Amino acid sequence: MQQPIMRLPSFNSISACWAWLALQELYRLGVEHVCMAPGSRSAPLVLQLQHVPQVKVHVHPDERGLGFFALGLAKATGQPVAIITTSGTAVANLLPAVVEAAMTHTPLIVLTADRPPELLGCGANQAIQQPGIFGAYLQYETQLPVPTVEVNPAFVLSTIDVLVSQAMSSSQQGPVHLNWSFREPLYEDVTDSSADNTFSADVVLQPLSRWLTSTQPYTQYTQCFNKTLCDEISGVLESREVESAASAEQMMSNQYGLVVLGAGLTSADVAAIMVLAEHLQWPVIADVQAIGLIGEHPLLLPQHSLWLGHPAVKDWLGQTSVVFQFGTHLIAKALLNYLQQYEGNYWLIASSLDRHDPNHRVNFCVQALPEVWCKQFIQQLLPRTPSSWLNTLQQFREPLARTVLQQLPQEDDLISALAIPVILKDDLPESGILFAGNSMAIRLLDAVMGSRPTWQLFANRGASGIDGLLATAAGVAQGLGKPVTLFLGDLSLLHDLNSLLLLKQLNSPLVVIVLNDDGGGIFHHFPLMQQVRQDYFTAAHGVRFQAAAKLFSMDYCNPKRVADFKHDYQAALNRKTSTLIEINTVNEQAYQQLQILRKSVEACCNRWFNQADSNVTAK
Repeated sequence: MQQPIMRLPSFNSISACWAWLALQELYRLGVEHVCMAPGSRSAPLVLQLQHVPQVKVHVHPDERGLGFFALGLAKATGQPVAIITTSGTAVANLLPAVVEAAMTHTPLIVLTADRPPELLGCGANQAIQQPGIFGAYLQYETQLPVPTVEVNPAFVLSTIDVLVSQAMSSSQQGPVHLNWSFREPLYEDVTDSSADNTFSADVVLQPLSRWLTSTQPYTQYTQCFNKTLCDEISGVLESREVESAASAEQMMSNQYGLVVLGAGLTSADVAAIMVLAEHLQWPVIADVQAIGLIGEHPLLLPQHSLWLGHPAVKDWLGQTSVVFQFGTHLIAKALLNYLQQYEGNYWLIASSLDRHDPNHRVNFCVQALPEVWCKQFIQQLLPRTPSSWLNTLQQFREPLARTVLQQLPQEDDLISALAIPVILKDDLPESGILFAGNSMAIRLLDAVMGSRPTWQLFANRGASGIDGLLATAAGVAQGLGKPVTLFLGDLSLLHDLNSLLLLKQLNSPLVVIVLNDDGGGIFHHFPLMQQVRQDYFTAAHGVRFQAAAKLFSMDYCNPKRVADFKHDYQAALNRKTSTLIEINTVNEQAYQQLQILRKSVEACCNRWFNQADSNVTAK
């Protein structure tokens, strides 16, 4: 047998041997980060991590935060991240992160240690029913038995291979689960081996001679998947009799259209989409999850959540006969309402198989990589010239920008909720990274950020929960190796407070901006009586976060004026350690500021589009 190309550890048990094989195979398959929580039943796996030194190990005592940290790492790197936990409720605590990973197609490799079969269902300590615990939120689930010399160890390698292949499926990525039974002794590999120990790693690993002298996975999966289907577009259009079109060009010619960008797009996707939009001379509306990748572009219609619901705008956009939506989830209710009432041809082009049509309006759905699809689709089209209809929409950007600017807080003003997205728009570095919390935080960003030099936004918008946001942002910062700004609400921070412990591990600082309006300010958007809102929905707490910052050794700022916030944020960006910036406001302020802003924009829409209609009538 050839000598192994890596140095084999000295194994005293079959459990240690199998655990090392699994971890080594994970690394060969591209897993570079392992997130683990301390626990006894998972000791055979954890003890072998030191023998796979290429893998970066992240330790956190809370499995719920650990799962979200792994989620952030996977989002940032685009690579699968492994999670190791002990048995019992430790596994159950991963469910929220697994749900979010499933709904955003993020590859997580969940490795859960379990009791052996004889200790299940009989009252043994820390033993629950772990298989199936994640329900429908997995790409794949399997079980490894208690390690034994009677089973070919290639079984371990091939199991890991199919596990990672399913997580990284070209058609749809997502979380997978391997539940693994271990029998005591669990720490045999770190104790003195007994004289009668007859375990021989050389004998056990004999069937793996080829693998041991290679750097490749045991089984390599290749997926051939046609993502573009562009050569079939014309035929499909003919079969559906869309506008009686014989080709894509005939369908698109002499028609007004709209390009919509949703979540899940890459910078390469967005670049190709904008080339297509230029070719078609169609305006672009981008969800806040995608707008940062566009930068400043003349076809982009920014801050759509402020004006898209206006009747005059709807009438003007009523001339649109085709909508192309690229990507998945959309946030702004104004955009969702517009698409709900839209009755023309609605195309959805996304890389995932999921249904992203809450209004049930899509009549042509293409599973494709948007970048590749746009490049091929554009070959079927002739370039078009701008229309007066498009010019009206583009020229509306200037009065819109003036109107919004007049209502935004100025540097001399007292601090307020709306000041946060204002300063972020101005001071977030070019190509900067922003993680948006859910509820009010992402809505404030959606209303204000608009057009500016490129930046990138991360968010947990699969299930849109307020849990795990801090941990996910920490994972993004660690995965990218760059400073990240997190903007979230007070309830979100309280929900994930112990994840502040993760910030000590980061190589790049996280700037945490918390809007503390003493509870759920989002509920002012709903038709609730004031007393009912206070008693059952707001969840007022009276908590300030300075003590939490001190507890976790973070820099802390509590600015009182907009200028102070601007200074504190710039200083935080230049630190090598993480900073917590707390913005205190009254509970209803964010809602009231958005209402005032929308009313000003409504008046602007009245003036602009009524004038545009008059000009069209005069002609």
